[in-house]
Amino acid sequence: MSSAPGSAYGFVGVRGRGYRPEQVDRFVAELSAERDAAVAGVARLTARAEELAAESARLAEVVARLAPADYASLGERAQRILAL
Repeated sequence: MSSAPGSAYGFVGVRGRGYRPEQVDRFVAELSAERDAAVAGVARLTARAEELAAESARLAEVVARLAPADYASLGERAQRILAL
């Protein structure tokens, strides 16, 4: 077992220099990759949200143009259920 203390992120301490630069560089590169993936994911989700908002607006217009529902052809029980 090493007597060098470790950090919460798994960096190995080295005498006189703090942490091993290659470990820190690797960790920073991993964090940067995760950040870039998250930014790309946000961009995809934002675009999808805009598409869905446009579709929702289009469908709301379609529904607004529909004639009111007519339940006259249904039986009395079905009319009561739909009136709830």
